[in-house]
Amino acid sequence: MSNRAERRWQQRVEGGRYRVPDGIVYDEFVGELRPASGRAFTELHVRYRVWNGLYVDWSLTLQARFGGLEEFRDSPGAPLERRKIEVVDVSASAIRRHTYNPDEPEEPPQTAVIVPLHAGDHARVDHEYMVQLNELARSWSQKHGVASGDRRNTAVWRFVEENRRPAIRTGDVSWVRNTLICVEDDPADAVLSERAGYYFPNVKNAQGVLRSTGRMQFITAAPGGRLTAEEAQVARDNASHDGVAAATGDVTMGMLVDSIYSGDWTGEVDDFLGGR
Repeated sequence: MSNRAERRWQQRVEGGRYRVPDGIVYDEFVGELRPASGRAFTELHVRYRVWNGLYVDWSLTLQARFGGLEEFRDSPGAPLERRKIEVVDVSASAIRRHTYNPDEPEEPPQTAVIVPLHAGDHARVDHEYMVQLNELARSWSQKHGVASGDRRNTAVWRFVEENRRPAIRTGDVSWVRNTLICVEDDPADAVLSERAGYYFPNVKNAQGVLRSTGRMQFITAAPGGRLTAEEAQVARDNASHDGVAAATGDVTMGMLVDSIYSGDWTGEVDDFLGGR
């Protein structure tokens, strides 16, 4: 059956509406974009589903987080406040942009259609996923100039690129899901307690830590970043290095990774990001 004939058939069967295939699950990743604006920090939250190698359903959310580690330590019982800035998503047979007013979070967003979608437009949705992310990276760099070169931004954009590779779902790092992207200097409690507590309170999550060498190493934590003494023990025979250490005080993510790998680097996910 030709592509054109197949498309006509899909449109007749599905009524012309874009539909996401059944039987696939969501994955997510979150990273921080710098510079901050006073005490407002911008986070990029990406949620997506992959089918036959195509990103067939996704949402890209920019959020303003109000406060940093000091504010969280003052009130550690709950994550910091966040307000939506912009969402680009696949919804109602279109790719849409929803623009919010963070100063008036109760106001409904202004919504515009970027690309209308029809039955069978999976390849188009996949293409637009990278178009929108690349445009965000370009506009962020244009807006902030030299300041946009922060290593946290580098970590986010490199992970976006590597996340497109099938190996992240089928290779040695297929266990990496629900990922918090950070750099080795980030305070561990900011990532594992505050950020994980907000984005992944009920599911196990991974942390991708960009090292000064340009490599990214991965660890995992219990839902919400909760840590136990048992989880602090390094499972040397586990290829995923599925153990975590207590993240309190002045511990950084780099220190945490070093303590988990404990000098045994044979299982490192070598050259996953950069450093090739």
